[in-house]
Amino acid sequence: MSEGKYSETQLNKLFRREAGIRAFKVLELVPEGIVIQLPKAFGENKTAEIPLSPKTKTLYKVGDYADLTLFYTVTDGAASSFRAKYWGQTPLQFFPANWEKISKV
Repeated sequence: MSEGKYSETQLNKLFRREAGIRAFKVLELVPEGIVIQLPKAFGENKTAEIPLSPKTKTLYKVGDYADLTLFYTVTDGAASSFRAKYWGQTPLQFFPANWEKISKV
C-alpha cells in the first residue's frame, strides 16, 4: 500500500474515536470500489460495496485497510441501512490487531 495523505483526524486517536473512524479490511476490489465486512449489527458475514473514484480505488489491493465512518439505523436490534464516510487509507499505526476485518478500537 502506498502511503497516502492523512487528515489530522485520521492521525489522532482521540479524533478518530470522536469521528467514529474505523479501519475496514478490503476484502475485494469491484468495478465501483471496494468490498468491506459490515459490523455484526448487520448480521453475520454481511459485506457491502463502498463506491470509490477510479483513481482512489487504485490505492488499494485486497488486504489493505480503508478508514470509514459508518452511520446506520438499528431497528429491533438489527441494522437496516447505512451510509459511509470515506476518510482515506488507514495509517499503519491504526491497523487492527491480528489483522482483523473490522477495527475494535
